[in-house]
Amino acid sequence: MTRIVRLEEIEQSLPEIDIVKEVRDGFIAYSRGEVVVPPIGELLFPDDNGEMHIKYGAIKGDDVFIVKIAAGFFGNPDRGLPPFGGCVLVLSSKTGMVLSVLLEEGVLTNHRTAAAGAVTADALAERAKTKSLLLTLPVLLFRILLLPKQWWDTWERANGLFHLPA
Repeated sequence: MTRIVRLEEIEQSLPEIDIVKEVRDGFIAYSRGEVVVPPIGELLFPDDNGEMHIKYGAIKGDDVFIVKIAAGFFGNPDRGLPPFGGCVLVLSSKTGMVLSVLLEEGVLTNHRTAAAGAVTADALAERAKTKSLLLTLPVLLFRILLLPKQWWDTWERANGLFHLPA
């Protein structure tokens, strides 16, 4: 039997999930070729200033696959309705049966997008630290080994000139 999961239940479950970790793991699985992600489907409704996207995919070997339907109708606030809507279908990859319908109204999309940004920022910060260290070390070694110590008062001053990001 298909389980319908309403927004309230989804929101109550979110604090129990490390969304950043899940998104990071998904990116890793994707980069390893373990994820099947077909092209995005799109329907446009220009007369109503709306659009609908279908995104779907599976992790090879998992028992389920996902179909996400996301709609944006940007005139809806004038009608007293939210501009975004949608749901996520969870289907069995063994039988094709719909196991769950998550009536998430775009909330999971927002959390996923924020988590993807956090994963990206973390990866870029690590790269920046590495580059900064690689660029800074030769300069620091030059100063320590070749310049007279009186050219700079303390190690803290030199460290302040060549500060590595935390």
